Amino acid sequence: MEADPGICAARLRKWSGLWEVLDFYFECGADVEYVLDVVGRDGTRESLKYKLLGAKGGMDAWGGEYVKNLSGEIGSEWQQRKTDDKPTDDLKELVDAIVPFNVKHNSEPEACDILMEVDAVADIIEHAHEANFQRISLYLTQCAR
Repeated sequence: MEADPGICAARLRKWSGLWEVLDFYFECGADVEYVLDVVGRDGTRESLKYKLLGAKGGMDAWGGEYVKNLSGEIGSEWQQRKTDDKPTDDLKELVDAIVPFNVKHNSEPEACDILMEVDAVADIIEHAHEANFQRISLYLTQCAR
């Protein structure tokens, strides 16, 4: 039997003390909080916060929805940090893990998008190969218009 995400989210919102308990965990606990945050809280960047506290890898284990959500939060956080003149090294480290994941799963446009968000679109060259260079070139050409 599969769990209904809507029911799970409603139940998680009732457990307000759970967030405080999970704040004490750094490595594994931060990853658990990330999942709970994606399910239970909309419109926050706390998912990124807990991913930065948790293990840095693991994109394959978490899957495409995880990476899409994380990419969006990284883009927003990147812009905010640039505006506030704060360091972005930790975000770039996550981007460097996300781009190969996207390319591996034939999501070159998403890889290009996050690289454009963080002003590093030239980094896509190291991920281009015979099987995907046309998709990458076409997408970047369309974005430039």
